[in-house]
Amino acid sequence: MRFTQKYLCFALLAFSLLFASFARADQEPVTREKMQNAYMTFLKQEGFVPELTEKGSVIFKSEGNVFVLLASEKFPLYFRLSNMFKWPMTEEEKKQKTLTAANKASMETKVVKVIVGDDFISFDFEALLSDPESFRLFFKDALIGIRYAKGVFFETVK
Repeated sequence: MRFTQKYLCFALLAFSLLFASFARADQEPVTREKMQNAYMTFLKQEGFVPELTEKGSVIFKSEGNVFVLLASEKFPLYFRLSNMFKWPMTEEEKKQKTLTAANKASMETKVVKVIVGDDFISFDFEALLSDPESFRLFFKDALIGIRYAKGVFFETVK
């Protein structure tokens, strides 16, 4: 991205966050607990069995995979849906294949970040919410996006 594009993207993001804060000024503040409750209620309505972790995140299973919804104390309207698992990499060749596959999956899905750690892989869908219930609009698409990214990753890493 060129400098002007980066500047424009930053300006639009700053403006939208500023606008969202003014739009919410007359409403009750959004808290971590409010988001936890919204996630738990929604997931139960959709037939999932959510649990609240000690750290305050919401976990649930879908098609045999464990997903985590971050409930942030500092930024309650920050939405992150993650599917993380162990992926030990002891050989340099496996590390390179893993990074290549992660980059390809991130590029092809556009909305899912594939994060490679020393011994884990995380598939993350992130968004800034306009209100505590807006995640409902794209939640299923976020799950589909993560599944697609995983498919691209595993096909590439073979």
